[in-house]
Amino acid sequence: MQDQLDLDIGFFPLLFVATALVYMVLAVPVGRVADRLGRGRVFVAGYGVLALAYASLLLPTVIPLQLLITLALLGTYYAMTDGVLQALASTMIPAELRASGLGLLASAIGLSRLFASIFFGIAWTVLGIQAALTIFLGCLVVMSLIAAVLLGGIRAQLSHG
Repeated sequence: MQDQLDLDIGFFPLLFVATALVYMVLAVPVGRVADRLGRGRVFVAGYGVLALAYASLLLPTVIPLQLLITLALLGTYYAMTDGVLQALASTMIPAELRASGLGLLASAIGLSRLFASIFFGIAWTVLGIQAALTIFLGCLVVMSLIAAVLLGGIRAQLSHG
């Protein structure tokens, strides 16, 4: 049984390239789906896809196919959340504040990702990779449920407003 993927360090940058490639290919089709099914739904589903990526990393073995699937899931998550959140927010921010509001949202996302990265690194160092992934997966599920409830409430207010 293989515990880790024996990946040459020279291939490491290609992991980012593969994720970006999936994101690029899926961004427009996912945007069309979000326009039809609802941006909030696609956004929350994107975090479900991220949960699958985390869960795949908790499997007892790491094989090349698993790595490719995880990268595809990660790129799909970005396609389902990045542009979709901007589109969702643009419908909620008043026109006279839209550019600054979207800029503030982008800054908040960047800052949140920075702190999440730092906390994940600390958890990995102190508790190990399995524990760090499990903690973040649990938090991700809880926050996704909260987001689904909040977005449902916001959608109801907008439709009655």
